Amino acid sequence: VIVLRHVMRKMVEITKRQLLVAAVVCALFACGHAAIRGLNPQLAAHYSGTGGKFTCIDQSKAIDFSQVNDNYCDCYDGSDEPGTSACHNGRFYCANRGHEPSLLSASFVDDGVCDCCDGSDELSGCTNKCLEKSAEARQALRSKAEQYQRSLAKKAEQIQSAQSWKASWPSRVGTIDTEIEAQKAAVQAAEAEKERAQAEENERLRIANEEAQRQAEEAQKQAEEERKLQEQQQQQQADATPSATAGDAQQAGSEQAQDTQAVPHEETPEELGRRIASQWTHDPEAAAVPAGEHEPGHEDDIDHGEEEFPEGEEPEHGAYDEQQPEEDPNSPVAEAQRKLQEEQQKLQELEKEKRNIERYSHPAFDFGPNNMFLAFAGRCFQDMSTRWTYEACFFETATQSEGHYKANLVRLGNWRGFTDGYSLAIFDNGDFCGAINQPRQLRIRLVCGAEERLYDASEPHTCVYDAYLSTPLACTEEEHTQVKTHLEQLEQLEREVLAEIAGASTAGAKKDEL
Repeated sequence: VIVLRHVMRKMVEITKRQLLVAAVVCALFACGHAAIRGLNPQLAAHYSGTGGKFTCIDQSKAIDFSQVNDNYCDCYDGSDEPGTSACHNGRFYCANRGHEPSLLSASFVDDGVCDCCDGSDELSGCTNKCLEKSAEARQALRSKAEQYQRSLAKKAEQIQSAQSWKASWPSRVGTIDTEIEAQKAAVQAAEAEKERAQAEENERLRIANEEAQRQAEEAQKQAEEERKLQEQQQQQQADATPSATAGDAQQAGSEQAQDTQAVPHEETPEELGRRIASQWTHDPEAAAVPAGEHEPGHEDDIDHGEEEFPEGEEPEHGAYDEQQPEEDPNSPVAEAQRKLQEEQQKLQELEKEKRNIERYSHPAFDFGPNNMFLAFAGRCFQDMSTRWTYEACFFETATQSEGHYKANLVRLGNWRGFTDGYSLAIFDNGDFCGAINQPRQLRIRLVCGAEERLYDASEPHTCVYDAYLSTPLACTEEEHTQVKTHLEQLEQLEREVLAEIAGASTAGAKKDEL
């Protein structure tokens, strides 16, 4: 199916060019049978009317020339009715002056709908819109020509890069092992530096914690001494004061209770120690009250039951988990970790380069003209436009999976090679398909495009998969030239028609006829 589509598109392009050439020839040399409605100029030689007869193009019979376009189908091939709808297989030629000529199925002739832009398929009621259609077509061709130009420039860059890479293989084979060993040493040095930075950080935290603990103990000791001194002072005052009556004692007790309630809560030695520790370790949570502790006098503020939330607003799991302090991104440990990751990445790239050189140096690989498809080496393309994800890794494998997480992974095939002039890539011998009792296979049609994109992946037949890959590597100078030539032909036809319209206007003729 994918090959047939490609062939049909090529045939349509060729047919359009042939019709355009025929129209130019007819315009330049004045076709002798312009009076025959719907006549294709390429077939004009069959309608000479020699001897008053017309011979069907398929040579099936000869009829009187007067029976041509008489709205009755005499020839099996429909050639006697080029300008009517009498024959189901007839073809009506739209001259479309100023635009592209076209062939129309006879069933659309005189059906009340204007199909030809010049309106010639209907006897009346149609307006000539060929110049407008031509303007749209020319703009589309200009855009297409510009796209080809950009794509060909990208193609040249990719070919140059691939050729340079391949040319470097002999020299790289002699040096890459040395570079890999040197990079391994760099990774080891980075690992050692990270361990050293981590050890220094651990030592710093240990010293800070010990200092915080020492200060906390001193603060606790000082607070204890102050408490004892305060008790001694209160005892001395009590010994120096004469005994009071029971009523005075009760009143004094009441006043003391009121004073106690008015005095704000003072930090305990433990709380003071924790606060100092948090200042040293830069951890605000170090000053938090441990689980099970709370300020005295606030029993009513504590709810030991389950926390209630409005319906539908329960917090997600882990929303109230204890937050760990974030690591300083500018710390020596963080910097050493980044350096280690960079060195590891360089090592991985060198090892991958060595594997690629060893793999793609094998003579079994065909990279096409100028080794241009070497640009695909080690690259994968994905089509994720449907529930199925298709992935094609050129010169390796192709797979199909469900969703974006590669569930139900199926191998569609291993790399087989190019065919059809390097326009079709084949992956075959994939996972076995019981429905057809054969392995799966994938065929990818390469089409010209400025951007590289895998698209329209499908399974037209059981366990046989098709896809398209847009890539600049599929663009050719020949196609670019064809587009530019097509554009020039349309521009020439437009100039000719505009000149005729100007001449008719000068001569006083009706411009609408043109």
